[in-house]
Amino acid sequence: LSLNDLLLKGPPALADLLSVTLGFREHVFALAKDLSKFYQCVEADAVAQHVRRVVWRGGQDKEEPAVYITTTVNFGDRPAGCIAITAVKKTAEMFEAVHPKAAWCIKNSTYVDDATAGADTKQELQSISLGMEAIAEAGGFKFKETRMSGDPVEDKSQLPKILGLRWDSERDVLMLEAKVNFS
Repeated sequence: LSLNDLLLKGPPALADLLSVTLGFREHVFALAKDLSKFYQCVEADAVAQHVRRVVWRGGQDKEEPAVYITTTVNFGDRPAGCIAITAVKKTAEMFEAVHPKAAWCIKNSTYVDDATAGADTKQELQSISLGMEAIAEAGGFKFKETRMSGDPVEDKSQLPKILGLRWDSERDVLMLEAKVNFS
């Protein structure tokens, strides 16, 4: 048996992708953020750290082995997605009183590591963005980039993806890639 054979997956924790995608564009201005090293930001508890011990001798049979442990949730572990998403949502709940709109966006408009938000003014959207960053940082998470409506696009042939769609943020247009097999 592998470790994943023994682990429970956990309850479904993902937001509905269609709702997140539609909600992303229900306002005049939109933003998309990407959580950096999403899974590795969640610290594993003391017992779970020792479940994945690695014993390493560096190829030397006579060497005393070094023992390494994993201190964070690992991508690929069956419950990793549920654990990481739950940690992000619980962090948002903890700071809901400080940044209510930002907390709502993190809890309801995040799909895996892609967080989205919308507002009817650029100033309100920037405020929500800063609130989302403050909440994430308080929970040990960090956003690696933020893209907003109107942001310039350097390479139009390689538009960034958000929620599986290409987004030309400069023109504020979402595009669906369709591949056709003519055989």
